Amino acid sequence: MSLVDYLESIKTAIPGLQSISITDRDGVEVFSTSRAELNADALQTLSVIFALTHEQCQKLEEFGETSYLLTEYLDGSSFLQANLAPLLLSMKARGVARNILVDAADKCRGVLKDLRKQIASTVEY
Repeated sequence: MSLVDYLESIKTAIPGLQSISITDRDGVEVFSTSRAELNADALQTLSVIFALTHEQCQKLEEFGETSYLLTEYLDGSSFLQANLAPLLLSMKARGVARNILVDAADKCRGVLKDLRKQIASTVEY
């Protein structure tokens, strides 16, 4: 099963999950589900904001490295970003419990482990 097919299977399995995207830390899309709900400019902007937030949070010794950033909106939608350095996982959902999004992100983290190692060994970030 390809990575895109795997992401599609997760998206299909979770009602309300609208899109899954994987970008580099600058917001350049690497993989995404076929009907990603975010346009490229929005995804790039959000990815850069996460990268900057992550860098600043690392300076706070009490908290350590950032794993997730979850934004919930009044209309019931959520946007989760997961640190998979050197990659960033983004999920947009509506009406999905936060623990389900975090569990899905953890599944993706495991599947992307080898790809992350390969990228990290060739790219400085």
